[in-house]
Formats: sequence, structure tokens, C-alpha cells
Amino acid sequence: MGVKDTARFTPLALFLGALILGAPVLPACGDDSKDDPPPGKELVKPDPALDPVTTIRRGPWLNAPSAGVVTLSWTTDVASSSRVELTPEGGQAQVVEGIVFRPVSTIDDPILAGTLPTTFQHEVVLDGLISGQRYNYRILSAGDPKPEGSFLGPPELGDDFQFFLFGDTRTNDASHTEVISSMADLIAREGPVAFILHTGDMVSTGSSEDQWDEFFVIEGPLLKESPILPVYGNHEAILGRTTYEGIFANPPSSTSPSDRWYSVDMGDLHIAVLDPYCMEFEPHLDWLEEDLASSTAKFKILAVH
Repeated sequence: MGVKDTARFTPLALFLGALILGAPVLPACGDDSKDDPPPGKELVKPDPALDPVTTIRRGPWLNAPSAGVVTLSWTTDVASSSRVELTPEGGQAQVVEGIVFRPVSTIDDPILAGTLPTTFQHEVVLDGLISGQRYNYRILSAGDPKPEGSFLGPPELGDDFQFFLFGDTRTNDASHTEVISSMADLIAREGPVAFILHTGDMVSTGSSEDQWDEFFVIEGPLLKESPILPVYGNHEAILGRTTYEGIFANPPSSTSPSDRWYSVDMGDLHIAVLDPYCMEFEPHLDWLEEDLASSTAKFKILAVH
């Protein structure tokens, strides 16, 4: 299980479902930027007084991994603060603070505008992580019992690692649950994975909060300890609300101007994630060419739905 004479990484590929064409209504490819806040996110001022009574509605989940960095996210119904206690195994605990934002539509459509629910999302960037070091975290800005989990610092050059690759989960909940259970069994036998690469169509209707809730119920036990790298699929775009952009952060090392395409180095592996709806958009192609040309990684993956 591995590649001799180089860094070892093992994709554990499990694929679900078949392609069903949706009816996407998309933000223009040129609308994305690295502005603060980025598209789909309206920063809000948190109220720490709400922390003791706050309930986590969705999550937590790990995402946007890169060398030394992982982002921890969760959703609440109130604008409580975003404070996490992070403790390296055998080390000293520290408190890390993040941002709170309200997801907003990136579609300029009078019918679709304002259809996002009034929820608040939290993003805490955990940096300075050491490859292979186990870290325990606890969300302090929540009532008891406080959500907690653990993860390994992301791999760096020369490190051995394994990862999961799968996609098209959509609303096939029974098969989705079975696949995630199989992944948990593999982790129990062979050790943790460095990340999960989901190749898109996570839900059937990207505007459905209920479907996203179910997605995180099924994948929650995995995502609280294994960071996800998502790919934007056609079903994420259905009905014109880019909920996807509010849920997932980009790896901070990415040079992309978009939330829907990005790249990241994980050990000796370079991953470039593309947006299938912007494949003929010149800045997208220019970015991809420059990204691949500048990468010196031993292995490269292009991921597109």
C-alpha cells in the first residue's frame, strides 16, 4: 500500500450514484474575489454573552487543510463568538478565535435573493500545526456538553499519508451512510487519513438546508477528525443559491481568486480543484496554467466534477 522510494499516499476510492442533470443558476465566473469578506459571507459582530446557551446546529467539521493549517467550522442559530481550545497531545492548551458570518446569496435574482436561512457560521483557522502531531480541540463558545474532536497536523514534503476520494453522495442516504461507515472501519484498521477529497454533488439540491443538514449528519463523525477538500458540482448550483461557498473555506495557501476553484499542496501531492462551469473562463484557465507550471510537486491531481 504505497509508492516505493517516494512519499506514500493511498487514495481509497469509493464512488456513489450516477449523474443527474440539474437546473443550475450560477454566479458569474468573474464575481469571485479575495475580498474581506468573500462572496457569500457577511461578517457579523458576535455576542460572547450568548456562548453559554449556544447550541451547535451543524458540525463541527474540518476543512481547507494545507501545510500547517486547518480550518474548523460550525453553524449556530445565534451570533455567539468563535472560540476554540486547541491542545497538542502532551502539550499546552491555547485559545484560538475565529470569525462569525451570515451566509448570503451571491446570485442577483429578486426571486432567489433572501432565501438563505438566518443562521450564523463560524470559521476558526488553526495554524502553526506540526505534521503528524495529534491535536485535540473543544469549542468553548457553546453550551455544555461542548463539542470536541481531534485531528492530525497536515502532511508536509516527504511525509507518508493516505486520503479518501469519493463523490456523488447526493440523497442516496443509505449508500452514503454505508460508505462512510466503511471509511471509519478503514481508519480503525489502518490509521487516520490526511484529508477527504469529495468530487462534487454532495447533495441533490444545493439550496436545500435540510439536505446539507443530512449530509453533515452522515459525514459528521468523519469530518470532525478528517478535513475535507470539496469540488463544486452541478447539484451544488441548483436553484441558484451558492450555499456551498458559505459552508466551505479555501486553503489559505491557494492563489485562486475564487471560492469555487483552488489548489493546495499536501505533502508531495499537488491538488488543483476546478469549477466545471468556468472551464472556458479565461482567468480560470490562466490561473490553472500558472498554478500547474509553478508546482514542483512529484504528483499532481486535477479534480473537476
